[in-house]
Amino acid sequence: MARTGSLSRLFFRCLAEDLRLWRTRFFIGLANLLPDFTTVAIFVRPVLLRLAGAEVEFPCTVHSPLFVHDASGLKIGRYAFINQGCRMEGRKPITIGEGALIGPFCCFENVNHRPQGSEELPVCVGAGAWIGARCVLLPGSSVGSKAVVGAGSVVRGTVPPAQLWAGVPASFRKSLTDPGEEK
Repeated sequence: MARTGSLSRLFFRCLAEDLRLWRTRFFIGLANLLPDFTTVAIFVRPVLLRLAGAEVEFPCTVHSPLFVHDASGLKIGRYAFINQGCRMEGRKPITIGEGALIGPFCCFENVNHRPQGSEELPVCVGAGAWIGARCVLLPGSSVGSKAVVGAGSVVRGTVPPAQLWAGVPASFRKSLTDPGEEK
């Protein structure tokens, strides 16, 4: 009898979680069903992300598939570009700044699992930053404006503005300056 009670409690906990995330799951699922045409990526998917609960400024480009756990904490700035296959946890805010470019198959993780329980921290990508393909941004990561993170890097902590970081873990490689600024 005790087993039946624990299974029913588990069932109702799962049902409550599904109901809480229904909006995100429905609209992100619909966005992923649409073909990956440029017109859909620029004009339709951002609207569906808004309907899912994300804060999206227009225009921006979002390719599919996109995997989002909870869209309510997701903020995407104008002219941002998110390539295919990106995963965003979303339990805490994820901010992608204006004109930021996100490569394919990047992961924005904002939950650490610890023996004491989960630790949830925001992830932020600044305006005009570039995140290379298959990068992982760990909980609490912040990439400054106009910074570049090399493909396959794992970011933990802060990448200052206008710097190139790469590697596992990502580390400083060089400063980035405009040719007009060097005088």
